[in-house]
Amino acid sequence: MLHDDFLELARRLAETDARRPRAINLRRATSAAYYAVFHRLINDAVRTLLGSGAAVSTTNPNSPQVLRIDQVASRWFNHRQMKTVSGWFDKPHTAPKTVKKLLEIGQDSFVPAELRGIAGQFVTLQTQRHAADYDPGLKLTRTEVRQVVQQAEDVFGLCDRLAGHPMYRLYQLLLLAGNGIVTDRD
Repeated sequence: MLHDDFLELARRLAETDARRPRAINLRRATSAAYYAVFHRLINDAVRTLLGSGAAVSTTNPNSPQVLRIDQVASRWFNHRQMKTVSGWFDKPHTAPKTVKKLLEIGQDSFVPAELRGIAGQFVTLQTQRHAADYDPGLKLTRTEVRQVVQQAEDVFGLCDRLAGHPMYRLYQLLLLAGNGIVTDRD
């Protein structure tokens, strides 16, 4: 899967150049770690919302065509919205009112600590990826990049633990749709 490939790439790049790591490899490792999590969250969401390997065939027996709905749907996710939604799950008090009532009542949160971990790490990894890709003055050490890769690995583990949890499924839906689908209808 693409997310596993990105995570493996991040691991390899973080360890490339044994004596003196090249800055570009450390930057690319940071970026790859983020993209591993980005694609893992999308993969999990699409599988939850559409099922595994969602595909349909045309009805023309002379020219059967297959549409991989899951592959098309995975292109509907965007970085900015995923960061915004992740911010809500990391800090539910920051969510819009219609979303907030799904995440907490008063000081009591419905968001499991593991999901807050996923959401918070996603926001952090996206910020780190942006710096690695666009900040020409950024200096990274191998130790720092190893920690970034570990963050991505930790998110993978948290995703595995939360598979099927109702709040993780809500998170996945909102990663795709944002708060536009959460409206009060009186």
